[in-house]
Amino acid sequence: MVENALMAACQGMDFPVQFLCTTEVVDTRVAIAELYSHIVKETSDVRRSYAEVLLSYLDTLMSQRSVLVRRSYVVVGCDGEPYEKARGILEHRAASLTGAMSRSKVTAVALSSDEIVDLLHHLLNRNSAVRPSDLVNAGALDLCVSGKGVLVGVQEGGKTGSAAGAVLAG
Repeated sequence: MVENALMAACQGMDFPVQFLCTTEVVDTRVAIAELYSHIVKETSDVRRSYAEVLLSYLDTLMSQRSVLVRRSYVVVGCDGEPYEKARGILEHRAASLTGAMSRSKVTAVALSSDEIVDLLHHLLNRNSAVRPSDLVNAGALDLCVSGKGVLVGVQEGGKTGSAAGAVLAG
């Protein structure tokens, strides 16, 4: 039944798609955060000690990289259109693909920009446990300045080879 519904969904698409499958280390960060939030409210010592053991197990499970999860993605594209029109076309295609997948009892969710960046980072850096979205949330881009700067003044050093410095305002 599911195979027939998936075949019908694929035959109903009139645009190119690319299927991408990848294996990733199981991500227990959400479960750990949820367990931490519940452990502070817990009054029973037995349940609290069990939660601590479970937290340790979940952390070890993710850090040892021994359990892998297979994830499948569908990449939908649109070429040769202006940005505004391409965005609408992509949203329509994603909605029709999501509807076709739901009829075949397969859950499909459009990725956010952060999730796309994390996926690309994972594909290009297989052995890295770092996620760009976590770095941004931790403040990695706080020191970056964007926009046009205006050269306010240049300070030159003496004759002894010191470098010139420029001050930007903007």
